[in-house]
Amino acid sequence: LGLRLIASLIIGGAVNLMHYTGMLSATYTYTGDISKSLTHLLGPSMNIPPPWICLIAMVSGVVMLLLSQHYSDLLYMLQQK
Repeated sequence: LGLRLIASLIIGGAVNLMHYTGMLSATYTYTGDISKSLTHLLGPSMNIPPPWICLIAMVSGVVMLLLSQHYSDLLYMLQQK
């Protein structure tokens, strides 16, 4: 348990550091032209209420966890044969 805890802290820290390093080094330029924006459909024109966005994110997370558990169990069973 101790080794797994240390490893999870290390990988969690590495993921966060990589994310914030990338965000810090990114350059954002406002051009005023919405057609050149990669996120022009994700703004206020999308009209999805924030609770729905939270619900979609939570359901997606649960589905991913269930799928990963299923395939982890399947892989374990295949390795036992």
